[in-house]
Amino acid sequence: MPGDPACGGSPQLVIDVIDTGVGIDAQAAQRIFEPFVQADSSITRRFGGTGLGLSISRRLARLLGGDLTVNSDVGRGSIFTLTVPTGSLEGVRLAQRADADVVPTAPNLNQRTLPKLPPCRVLLVEDGVTNRKLIGLVLERAGASVRMAENGQAGLEAVAWEPFDLILMDMQMPVMDGYTATSELRRLGCTLPIIALTAHAMASDERKCREAGCSGYLTKPIDRAQLVAAVAAALQERPVTNDGKPAVAKPSDPQKPIFSHLPAGDLELCEIITEFVGQFEKKLAELDAAAADGDLCRVAEFAHWIKGAGGSAGFDELTRPAGELETTARAGHREPIGPLIERLHSLSARLQVPVHP
Repeated sequence: MPGDPACGGSPQLVIDVIDTGVGIDAQAAQRIFEPFVQADSSITRRFGGTGLGLSISRRLARLLGGDLTVNSDVGRGSIFTLTVPTGSLEGVRLAQRADADVVPTAPNLNQRTLPKLPPCRVLLVEDGVTNRKLIGLVLERAGASVRMAENGQAGLEAVAWEPFDLILMDMQMPVMDGYTATSELRRLGCTLPIIALTAHAMASDERKCREAGCSGYLTKPIDRAQLVAAVAAALQERPVTNDGKPAVAKPSDPQKPIFSHLPAGDLELCEIITEFVGQFEKKLAELDAAAADGDLCRVAEFAHWIKGAGGSAGFDELTRPAGELETTARAGHREPIGPLIERLHSLSARLQVPVHP
């Protein structure tokens, strides 16, 4: 123990916290103990936080007569060292290290019953791998179908391609953060419930999330029951039947014409719709050829194009079957491919090109 009386010093408690992450350069290491300062101050930094933790921790350590310091190498990690004087240890019985560190599991924790969700599609936008796995697992066990995106930009692309009932949005992410992604979704006319996920628990943080367009707010670490309850509450706005169950949309008329939801009165948008319909017919022919050759890679590529371009052209009816075809082809399942392609042909025959005056 550093500072042992036998060496002429006072006894101290020394705690090293070792981080094997990206490390901190020497210049930044001199500033990270200042309030509201982080090593990476960019808007889309990879890690969250307000920049207060280290400042508060060092102040507490010094109030106790000790200190908090850091020794870091870029690319190798950091060691944060807390030293606190203990006073005289004479007559103090020190605990012996146990043979094994065992943390007892709380009884029935894993058996805790969570509420069930109605059938729904949830988009989870979260850069943390562990959070994605945990939240996705909880929601899937509750009855939801979960699609994941690792940053705001990927989330925007997912919404453009696939239909969802609700979005869970982490607010601190690389590439595009949750505030920007939510604001952009609202600007584009997205009316889905968007629930913010953030480690920031201050009232001003919730206000910032709601100002960006979020309709709900959950703080991390996520409580499983609160998560499912928040999703269930947001989905309650959906129409319900007399028995209290979510209403199921009636199958569309297989002969009913399909029109783009883009404003057909806009000449330039009209041209985009017309161009897509023409390209779609050619892509279907190429898709048929790829399926006949057994080339599942090309089948997936054509399905991906139809899913994205069809949604952009305002034909939302194409996104789900094209998405299913892409997933099926990439998974190597050949039997369902034929019926899915036939479904796209059936939809193609119903697509209507707007007539511009």
